[in-house]
Amino acid sequence: MDGKDNNIAEVYHQLKVTKEECDDKQLVIDTLQQSMLRHEDESAMMASALSNMKQVMMDNETGFGLEKKFGCVKLATLRSIPCTM
Repeated sequence: MDGKDNNIAEVYHQLKVTKEECDDKQLVIDTLQQSMLRHEDESAMMASALSNMKQVMMDNETGFGLEKKFGCVKLATLRSIPCTM
């Protein structure tokens, strides 16, 4: 009986160690999932901010581009001196 009791104790010990390893692995998996969710949120915020900055830059360039491409010359009514607008 002592041999069987020792085998049972050894199997119980291995089961306990395996359970602890599984718990540790699950903890690591949960931590990584939370970290990935945080990074996903941060990435979404950065993408939104970059899109907004790009839109502002494009609007700014469009404004300056319109001034350069479609500038006009106006003749003053009292004098015939052209001035740019």
